[in-house]
Amino acid sequence: MWFILCAGRTGSCRPDESFTLQQARRIPLSYVSGISPPAFDKFWDQLARRCFYLKNKTLMSINLVAILAAMSIVFGKLIAFDFGAFRISFENLPIMLASFILGPLYGGACGLVADLVGTSVKFGVNNINPIITVAMVLMGIIPGLLTRYLFKNYKTNYVIISGFISHVVCSMTIKTIALHVWPGQPYYTMPYTVLLSQRIPTYFIIGLLESYICSILINRKVFKKEITRM
Repeated sequence: MWFILCAGRTGSCRPDESFTLQQARRIPLSYVSGISPPAFDKFWDQLARRCFYLKNKTLMSINLVAILAAMSIVFGKLIAFDFGAFRISFENLPIMLASFILGPLYGGACGLVADLVGTSVKFGVNNINPIITVAMVLMGIIPGLLTRYLFKNYKTNYVIISGFISHVVCSMTIKTIALHVWPGQPYYTMPYTVLLSQRIPTYFIIGLLESYICSILINRKVFKKEITRM
């Protein structure tokens, strides 16, 4: 993927320098091999400089939304474990990050793209559940809305609270309703309270875990810089 390869390019780069696909194709894969966790900050800084530091901030935001939506699809549709009424995955993590970094508008767009494209690719267009789509959009709107406009603060506790509220509204409530009322779902005839009781423990844990991970990432210097720039 060109947006990952460009992170390994060496040399100086002005913040407003754009980086083209033609340039990225000339980068050896060895430039990005062996990246370790301690080098994460440097890696993200290089990735941002090569891919997102464009003169047009809208294009920067669209680039990041596309990458995070792709990550959500991978986490939710490819690296996921289904257990009947609930699924263990981190598909909401990139969507919440989009909301925290870019704001509720781009976060909602990230959730919309991730759900429509991911469901279409894995299950087919006919299996898109519009109620779940609404939940995914809200998953991208609520975190940024709360931290940016209500709390006006990105401290750890506010990020965790915002992320967990998003899971309560979207994963525990709206998605459970979607599985219960939408015809063709395997849980269409299951009582809502029974279905809800199966989903709450799982998404309580996942919600706290994803929110905590977001709080760690958002409070790193490299992410704080992106939030300030956006």
